Amino acid sequence: MVEVAQRVDASELESIIAHLENWIATKGSTVDILYSGRSTSARMARLVRNENERRQDKGLPGRILFLKLDDLEAFLLRWKGLPAEEAPVAALSKVFARVADCADDLSAARVFSEVLFPDWTEKQTALTAEAAERLASQQERLKKDIQRLENKLREKGITGPRGHKFLIYLFFMALYEDKRGKDTRATKAGFLSYREGLSNAAKNSQEFRDRTVHHLLSQEILEDVDVKSAGIATQYEPIDLPDDFVLKQVIPIFETYSFADAAIDAIGAVFEALARRAEKDNRIGQFFTPDAVVEATCRLAGLRPTDLVADPACGTGRFLIHAMSHMTAKATAVTGKTREQAIHHIKQHLLLGSDIDPWIAVIAKMNMYIHGDGKSNIRHANGLTLATVASFAPQRKGTLANALDMVLTNPPLGDIDFQSVADEVAKVEVGTADAAMIRRRAAEWSREAFAVVPHAIAEEQLRDKAAEKANEWRDKAAEAKAAGNTNKETAYRKRVDEWEKKRQEADKAIGAGKIQYLPSGHVAKGGALFLSAIVQCLKPVRDASLPIEWRGGVMGVDCH
Repeated sequence: MVEVAQRVDASELESIIAHLENWIATKGSTVDILYSGRSTSARMARLVRNENERRQDKGLPGRILFLKLDDLEAFLLRWKGLPAEEAPVAALSKVFARVADCADDLSAARVFSEVLFPDWTEKQTALTAEAAERLASQQERLKKDIQRLENKLREKGITGPRGHKFLIYLFFMALYEDKRGKDTRATKAGFLSYREGLSNAAKNSQEFRDRTVHHLLSQEILEDVDVKSAGIATQYEPIDLPDDFVLKQVIPIFETYSFADAAIDAIGAVFEALARRAEKDNRIGQFFTPDAVVEATCRLAGLRPTDLVADPACGTGRFLIHAMSHMTAKATAVTGKTREQAIHHIKQHLLLGSDIDPWIAVIAKMNMYIHGDGKSNIRHANGLTLATVASFAPQRKGTLANALDMVLTNPPLGDIDFQSVADEVAKVEVGTADAAMIRRRAAEWSREAFAVVPHAIAEEQLRDKAAEKANEWRDKAAEAKAAGNTNKETAYRKRVDEWEKKRQEADKAIGAGKIQYLPSGHVAKGGALFLSAIVQCLKPVRDASLPIEWRGGVMGVDCH
């Protein structure tokens, strides 16, 4: 059944459902509706999606799919020009079988094109370009909406890290609810319904009275077994926002966008919006990497569905999210596994991320969860130590030394005190308070980990110094002898012997290989340190069929 309407508001859905039910009753069989109009609002797309989910859950026949009028016209003209055997009407059932992939009119058009006209590359290219243009526009509008919302929070005295956490958890709520699908509580109707359904004890409690969003997050969303087990709730602070503020300032933003297909990076948009205040009162800007840069890096890297991939400075998880998308798209190429098994393996085992900031690590888990899981292997850890420290236990045994097929990252480029990192590693490894042992091991480790940092051999330095000092005292002894000062000559000769002994001991240690390395300074550029640390984690051989210079693990780094 094809239904065309000029109205684009959500009220049109009621008549569509009524017509669908009537046709099903009349025909006595399954009837699907192809609904076409000028465009799909986020609210309409959400309602259509929820209705399809409701019908599936209840075992009701009939599915609804939306297509823009100009796309419908283009498809009908294309269909009309093809022989009947190449475009049977029955093929439409394959399109409706994929309603779950149709989050809006553009994604529906792409499904139509892929299923019915797989060779129509011009249309597919045009739809891809249109989707990219729309997404960029939506991201920009969302960033402006987030900035306006942050201004409203500032007016209420909610600023700095507290304000950032409010925004992140609020948008996680919206994303979680859109992912959840039907009966979303991130719309006005759903929020009011949830508030009305609260127990009298909750409604009247000091903690939750007129604070429904806090109840929804703390008692429902963050108590979700999957969410809780990932540690997403660990950084939550009570969102002390009255219901009127949420309904007037927050919910209208949520209703404007459809996050269902995870194309809109809401968490990333929050970070980029806050980055514009980076010189005022937050540290957010350092974690943001433009989406186009991330996508280009992942595409150029040549990801495979069997690669073990890591981002040692993962920030909000953008590189891992895009890597997950590239890898799952190739899941059918994995031998010995079904597509579903391969995708599950990718998400659970092949994507690793670490960040030194525990709050940012939680945000990366949120982002991975919203974009289809993979959150179980995000860690609060120092990315410079992954080749030495087993940061991903118990899911993964051992360190990442020579283990990774690919590293995709945007490392911090500022100065890093690598000596403090080395000291921390040494303290754990040595397991004693002996300062000399810790210093020795820290120096050894920094040399192993950071090839970019010059390290000198302490015994060579001592040998050269001893030789220089011995010569100085010889000259003084010669001067004393020439002056006839026997006492001074004897004293100076004694100092010569002392330094000669030190030189000989140093030479002996060098010959026996008992040497200690000392780093030059204690600070270096983060980019250089991370490149050095990453090399230790890459596989020596990732693909033996390639020329020798290309066989090892791959590093994709954004240093913009």
